[in-house]
Amino acid sequence: MHADLHLDNVLFRPSGVPVILDWTDASRGPGAIDFARLFCEGMTSPMRRAQQEALTIRYAHALAARGVAGYGVERIRADVTCVTTILFADAVRWAAGPDPLGPDVPRVPAIVESLVRQAADAVVQASP
Repeated sequence: MHADLHLDNVLFRPSGVPVILDWTDASRGPGAIDFARLFCEGMTSPMRRAQQEALTIRYAHALAARGVAGYGVERIRADVTCVTTILFADAVRWAAGPDPLGPDVPRVPAIVESLVRQAADAVVQASP
């Protein structure tokens, strides 16, 4: 897993192919962490609602095609529910704490508000 996968760490080639940067936090672990961050931080709520199920199935099939066994759609859904809950808690903690980038970065409040809203919506959507 990349463990810090968000749009600031992705560049796109002219062909549209993504190039993922900043692998300093990469480690072994559930891919659902990166997958859930995509849902919380890389998609709007309406886009996520429309695409999450299809992307989950596609992700499970891609993993199986690459030899990952025992990590099907149901397990991915359960892991995404757990991860989005953690992401929500992290976003709230970040919003309640001191400004991590300093008071001179005007985009921080908007980023924090967006993360809290997106993560909360993802938790609600993911919950059974």
